[in-house]
Amino acid sequence: MLFPTNLLPLRIFEPRYVDLIGRCMRDNEGFGVVALASGAEVGRPGQTHALGTIARIVDFDQGPDGLLNIVIRGHERFRVLRTTIQSDNLMLAQVVQLEDVAPLSIPQEFQALVALFDEINSTVEVAQIAGPTPASAAQLAYGLAQYLPLPLAAKVAVLEIDSALELIRQVSADVARLQQQGQ
Repeated sequence: MLFPTNLLPLRIFEPRYVDLIGRCMRDNEGFGVVALASGAEVGRPGQTHALGTIARIVDFDQGPDGLLNIVIRGHERFRVLRTTIQSDNLMLAQVVQLEDVAPLSIPQEFQALVALFDEINSTVEVAQIAGPTPASAAQLAYGLAQYLPLPLAAKVAVLEIDSALELIRQVSADVARLQQQGQ
């Protein structure tokens, strides 16, 4: 799952995605990332959720194994209206862009979430991708939603929210549920 403003590393090996990434890099365009509702990530496309995020490639290299490694950044959210499948099994979609979440400073009552983000960010695996402490409530909510072990339905629900205050409240409630489950 990719959220606006977040970074995500990917290893590209399927020919359909290698072609897609090549076109995106050549034309300086993004592509849509949506979570699977059912089906497999490899082979014939599965059923996707109706919400996704436009991704832009911010870094790439070819690994020693010959696979393409890319890092993408999430940008605009979108809703899928209709999909088609190309002959190479690449899913194309007609989408409508959703409004950006209005900026909001992180309210004082959610400073514990900032500390949690910083704790997660201090791990080597995440620090390379997560970046500095988010400056806004939406960035913080998206950052935590991407890296916490939330059920996919909870992550999709976060992507649906249009208000920064509601976003941070939802993620705070999700964190509280995770903490209760861990006790």
